[in-house]
Amino acid sequence: MKLGFPGRFRPPTYTHIHLIQRLSRAYDVVVMLDDVNISRYNPFSTREVHRMLEREAEVEIVEIPLKNPREIISSLTDLIRENENFKIFTRDEATARFYRLLGFETLIAKREGVSACSVRETLYFSCDDPQRFRRCVESLIDHRYITEGVGEEIAREEIRERLLRLRGKLRLPNVQALTGIFEGILTHEN
Repeated sequence: MKLGFPGRFRPPTYTHIHLIQRLSRAYDVVVMLDDVNISRYNPFSTREVHRMLEREAEVEIVEIPLKNPREIISSLTDLIRENENFKIFTRDEATARFYRLLGFETLIAKREGVSACSVRETLYFSCDDPQRFRRCVESLIDHRYITEGVGEEIAREEIRERLLRLRGKLRLPNVQALTGIFEGILTHEN
């Protein structure tokens, strides 16, 4: 049975790699890597993420073109045609609902471990100095937030420079932080 694991994996965390390796014991796993543009939230190109995954997990990688909805359907149809028994594995209920609407059987696992978002924020925090950035990547590896192969890809100078450029881009604060601010203001006024 073939199991599709869709996601951004920017970057793939230790948990992602461990999960893929564990799933590979029971299923023929296909990583469904989307083609999202580089941005502050996705600082790694699809090609870079592809290399990171290949370094750590012997897994088939299929690129799913999210930018063009028609191509998403045709890519998924090709996967179904090639594999009779194809299921989708995800850690996100909204993603599972999307694939169920398209007629896929889905398996859902609970989220665990550090998120790719937390890893990215840590990298942004330390990208202004090359030595500090290198130590940060080593620390992420030591704490098992990312694997060595992923760390080697991230530690490249052009990645650090890109993170530095993207770090300064204007972005809205996330909703949870805003909610906390409003709660604080209301509590203070009462």
